[in-house]
Amino acid sequence: MTEKVHFDGNGDRLVIESGGSIIVRNGGNLRAEAGAVIDLPETVEFFAGTSFTLSTRERFVRTTSASAVSIIVPPYASVPFPPGTTRTVLQGGTGQVTFVAGDGVTINTPETLKISKRYATAMVVATDAQDVWDLVGYLEAA
Repeated sequence: MTEKVHFDGNGDRLVIESGGSIIVRNGGNLRAEAGAVIDLPETVEFFAGTSFTLSTRERFVRTTSASAVSIIVPPYASVPFPPGTTRTVLQGGTGQVTFVAGDGVTINTPETLKISKRYATAMVVATDAQDVWDLVGYLEAA
């Protein structure tokens, strides 16, 4: 049986095969030193519904609904996004996308909380203050 987590041939890399995992338990830390490169694959979520809550799973959301879509930015207590976290949303369907602040969340925007039109994108960025996000992109004018 092949190990799903193992060191490579020269022992300087830990390899996690499909189906393998590393668990960092509550209170545990995974650290990278200055200059380290951590490559996280981009995860695209194709979403056909009308209400989507951002999570740590996806980095890019493409909506496909013909009905209005709410993209909910959850509070830090529910999903502890670190400062600088970004999530990009593309309105792929005809249903207009609106960003919705979860409990205690503030979304700063120069315009409205709505993506302007089909095939336009917007991005939310977590600021250095918990539960405060900036919304930038092709937004509907205020």
